[in-house]
Amino acid sequence: MSLSSFTQYAPLDLYSPSDWAELFALCAKAVETEDNTQVQKWLEEYSNTQGFLEPTQWDVNHIINESLCFMGKFAENWHDNLNNATKAAACNNTQAVV
Repeated sequence: MSLSSFTQYAPLDLYSPSDWAELFALCAKAVETEDNTQVQKWLEEYSNTQGFLEPTQWDVNHIINESLCFMGKFAENWHDNLNNATKAAACNNTQAVV
């Protein structure tokens, strides 16, 4: 996906892909440390910037869970892509191409 196609889902003048990556990293850290304070702050800033309601504790927990599910699925897909490319290359006696 190019940066321009990303903008149809999240306007770049508000939040960039690296901003969302920061949220995902904060969510992972929240699970590791059992402290979701930084996720709460990030979501509050986002809500204030967008003019939305403040996030509830349920919202924070939900976002943490959703981000971990998304990252888990991403990791699974990437692993499967590499595994399939490796198997295909072995069958064809060529280098794996993902």
